[in-house]
Amino acid sequence: MGRYYNIHVPPGYEVGWLVPEKMRNRWTLILGDSKKELPKLLNSFDVVDVFFHDSLHTEEHILFELESVFPKLRRGGYLLADDVNEYWSLAFVDFCKKHRLPCFVFGSQLGIAKKE
Repeated sequence: MGRYYNIHVPPGYEVGWLVPEKMRNRWTLILGDSKKELPKLLNSFDVVDVFFHDSLHTEEHILFELESVFPKLRRGGYLLADDVNEYWSLAFVDFCKKHRLPCFVFGSQLGIAKKE
């Protein structure tokens, strides 16, 4: 785990603090291991338009999430990942190479790829 774990949640706040109150009825927080929770969630969708990885940054976990969502990602859909760099993980880049997806990494932080 990176040395900056949980720095994006200010003291006194909780996960989801940036979700505006007027949008909370459209937002659901699911806590738990994505290896258990993500397959259940994906079963409730026919297609996925956008997927953003920002959970456990191990290679195994990132690849699990991306491989799980990829079959449901629509053509023209986007994959995004946080902390794409040598310090955290380059699994996102490796996944994109494997699936021949063009990808870009902005500022050694945000990875983005589009399914063609």
